[in-house]
Amino acid sequence: MGAYCSGLGYNPSATLSDCESYCLSISGCNAVDWNTGGSGCTPRQCATYPPNYSSQSGWEVWAITSGTSTTTSTTTTTTTTTTTTTTSTTTTTTTSTTTTTTSTTTTTTTSTTTTTTTSTTTTTSLVWVQVATESVMGAYCTGLGYNPSATLSDCESYCLSISGCNAVDWNTGDSGCTPRQCATYPPNYSSQSGWEVWAITSGTSTTTSTTTTTTTTTTSTTTTTTTSTTTTTTTTTTNLVWVQVATESVMGAYCSGLGYNPSATLSDCESYCLSISGCNAVDWNTGGSGCTPRQCATYPPNYSSQSGWEVWAITSGTSTTTSTTTTTTTTTTTTTTTTTTTTTTTTTTTTSTTTTTTTSTTTTTTTSTTTTTTTSTTTTTSFWVKIASNSVMGAYCTGLGYNPSATLSDCESYCLSISGCNAVDWNTGGSGCTPRQCATYPPNYSSQSGWEVWAITSGTSTTTSTTTTTTTTTTTAPCIQVAYPYDAHSYWAMENNAADSISNLSGTTVNSPTFYAQGINGGYTLRLIRSSTQYITIPTYQSFVSTSFTVEMWIYPTSMDSSALYGLFGQYEAQTTDHDFLLAIIGAQFRLSFYGDDANSGTTLSANTWYHVAFVYDYSSRTQTIYINGVQDISHSSAGPYLGASGAITIGSYYYNGQQPFDG
Repeated sequence: MGAYCSGLGYNPSATLSDCESYCLSISGCNAVDWNTGGSGCTPRQCATYPPNYSSQSGWEVWAITSGTSTTTSTTTTTTTTTTTTTTSTTTTTTTSTTTTTTSTTTTTTTSTTTTTTTSTTTTTSLVWVQVATESVMGAYCTGLGYNPSATLSDCESYCLSISGCNAVDWNTGDSGCTPRQCATYPPNYSSQSGWEVWAITSGTSTTTSTTTTTTTTTTSTTTTTTTSTTTTTTTTTTNLVWVQVATESVMGAYCSGLGYNPSATLSDCESYCLSISGCNAVDWNTGGSGCTPRQCATYPPNYSSQSGWEVWAITSGTSTTTSTTTTTTTTTTTTTTTTTTTTTTTTTTTTSTTTTTTTSTTTTTTTSTTTTTTTSTTTTTSFWVKIASNSVMGAYCTGLGYNPSATLSDCESYCLSISGCNAVDWNTGGSGCTPRQCATYPPNYSSQSGWEVWAITSGTSTTTSTTTTTTTTTTTAPCIQVAYPYDAHSYWAMENNAADSISNLSGTTVNSPTFYAQGINGGYTLRLIRSSTQYITIPTYQSFVSTSFTVEMWIYPTSMDSSALYGLFGQYEAQTTDHDFLLAIIGAQFRLSFYGDDANSGTTLSANTWYHVAFVYDYSSRTQTIYINGVQDISHSSAGPYLGASGAITIGSYYYNGQQPFDG
């Protein structure tokens, strides 16, 4: 880490877990630099999230992001025994917002035991959050299919139907939905007109359960027991919400494609994403003709311009639920010797209240039980999204007052108490809060040090509830890895473009080749027609001089003429030894060549067959090797090194007295 992150000490030998624990033991620590060899740990206090960082081999940057932790533990047991002839006993127990009243009238000896137990239930929810507009996801968000026509709701549902899907790119014209499995949240995205990025984020809710057990033993005539319980529960839930990150865009760097669905509404695209492990964003075609689920390493995801697509990604939001339950139970027993046990269980969740009464009587007993339950539930749901840091709102956002000292939670609550308020400017030092009513979302803003812009947006939520009898609800503060070391890598997924989703070697198409979703395992592919001389050119020079490298690809030749030259990859400087780099099919066999310095495969290829081929050059041993479908086919030693110091890269062709294009 660099600027705005103060060092708080050093631990010379620590695992990642020990390093995080060391940080948590230090006041103010919210991030660590950790040596991956286990030989060093530097705790830090950072002023911003994610923290600034710079390149350092062998180290990783981990930082804490926010979460909630709620613990409720209430168990009250009251036992009253009276042995006089005429007794009136009243016991009142108040726990949090729960009141229980028990009255007993007896003409002889009476023993009354009342037990009240309150427990909590943990609910894990998924909420869709709009990550970006005019964008689609990119690196680390794998496409999981495509739906060519989908509403946002359909795109999200489509994502949820696909294993691993956690984000969607959605086309705002309802013409495309791309579910994705993203490796990080929020996902990466890049600009793409007409598309939005929505992704799923996680949260928890708390449910309160109250159980009252009353046991009365009477050795004479008449016993009357009345129990009245009123419970008011306020539950705060952190959910996952799909957010449109960008329109007219698809995702780029840090968003890995997780598959493809050729036809999906936005809801289907989002559902498709949610069904795929790790998916947190989608590229969705607004014409409903495609959905690519992705796993993105950052939120909001990176994206680039792509007409007719939207980027959708999952982020978090909060909801508040207030539930009031009143239960009254009256038991009257007339007998010579009577034992009556009454158990009342009240469970309050976001959607329902259940009351169960069980009466057990021995000997000769006449029992009359009346139970009245009144439930009033009010639910207000708002999803707050951070729009910008070091900024305040401007045009089209009317100020609605001012609170001179407030936490972020207080600032949001202050806004919700004001009619029409849908956004706040919040001072990160806790010294100011300005609620606002904005005419557009996201709101306009301008630079202002020490302030953050937060706004309310709408989303759809899907809730999965798991109930256990426990007295503790805990949401931990996870450590999220925020720095990713890279060396010289490039990746061309051929997902409707010639973009390099990792590095800067994006290309342009020559003579209009086509992209379509009929590649290996249903993914995208580039279709090249040899007679039309179609290929991709990359003008940026990439050095392969005196270095090791690997180039691998899936290919499907549609023709195989033993007298033809089929180019796969090339960089041409001159037709002299070690100055012309080409990967090709020559004589129906693979060749790795530096021109006059070649490795020639011994395997004859066939048309209309999928092949995975890897061309490897090891500089240290001066060896060229070709692997076909994961098996070494040929190795050539005393090769190279390659010395070409200029030349564009071509994909699907190489230069030899003119272009020699591939057919497939």
